[in-house]
Amino acid sequence: MSNAISYFSGRRSVFLFLMIAFLGATVSLISTGFKFGIGNNVFHIPYVLRFGELPVFYEDAFYQSLEKFTSLVWPLLRPIIYEENIERVFLISHILSRIVAFISLCWFFGVNGASRLDSILISIIVCAVCPWMKSGSVIGAHGLFISYFTHSEVTWGPLVAALVAAQLGRLTLAAIFSGIVFSINAFVGIWLVAIILVCVLMNKNQRTDFKLFIKMNPNWSKDKVS
Repeated sequence: MSNAISYFSGRRSVFLFLMIAFLGATVSLISTGFKFGIGNNVFHIPYVLRFGELPVFYEDAFYQSLEKFTSLVWPLLRPIIYEENIERVFLISHILSRIVAFISLCWFFGVNGASRLDSILISIIVCAVCPWMKSGSVIGAHGLFISYFTHSEVTWGPLVAALVAAQLGRLTLAAIFSGIVFSINAFVGIWLVAIILVCVLMNKNQRTDFKLFIKMNPNWSKDKVS
């Protein structure tokens, strides 16, 4: 593990690391392609274009319910999206989320024994072309690397990063990534926290780290005293 971390300490290695992630994301995007206006985009498009604010839809229950979206992604994109650029913004967001996911996957492989760049490259390419990593998951049919942009796919980057951070015992960083995941998709965030907690409780060293993490939080410390 330490060899993998130190291997990426130099600027050149970090650059190559990012290039591998970019290559993997490119191969994955070519494999899945991009489509606009399909699947759950039927909810996303009218929300970001503010259809619910149009007089014709004031009494429409469907369009008014879209204002209850809880994902952080769509309110962030909403101010910059118009009818003329919506497909382009979705495509750019689709590409960026895939790149972030593959950066996290590179980190994951580097921490878990792939200490050489060629090993990470092979692992990343396998992930990019593997049919099990595309469309819906075998268990639960949750979208993995899919052909259109949706907020759930955006969770993969910070989700993998949270798991790696927790594995390294960096619980504060894991908590930050988990918070990002939760703000994007609350259900995924809850499951992620549950998994991390189970892993921490099963690891003696991380149980100690977790206790220290709680002590560092003044609010939790006060609750504990009370």
